[in-house]
Amino acid sequence: MLLLPRLHICIYCIQGKVKRGIHSLVWSFMLDSENDDNPSDEKREVIKPWKKTANEYCLASIDILENAKEYMKKLELKHKDAIHLACAVKHKCDYLITTVKSLKTRMVLFKKSKLLIR
Repeated sequence: MLLLPRLHICIYCIQGKVKRGIHSLVWSFMLDSENDDNPSDEKREVIKPWKKTANEYCLASIDILENAKEYMKKLELKHKDAIHLACAVKHKCDYLITTVKSLKTRMVLFKKSKLLIR
C-alpha cells in the first residue's frame, strides 16, 4: 500500500482530471523559465510533458508584466509569483494551484474572470 500526503493526492486527482479533459491547463512562459532553471534533471523531465498537455499558452506581454507589478505591490508578492497570478487572470482561470504561502494566506479570489483582493 502506498501512502501519500494529502497534497500529493490532490495533485494526482487534478492531473487526472486534466488528462481526461474535465479541467483545462494553461501553461506559461514563467513555467517554462522555472522548469528550465530547475536544478533537478528528474523534476524537469517529470514536469516537461505537462506543457504539451496544456490547452493554452500564456506568452509574455506588456500587460502581463504591468499587472504583475500591481500584484507585487498590492499582495506583496515576489516577481515570479506575481507573473503566475497575472497569467492566470489574463487567461480567465478559475483556479490557480500553488504551494506559495504568500498567495495561499491572502484572500485571492477569481470571480467572473476578475481578481478580487480582500
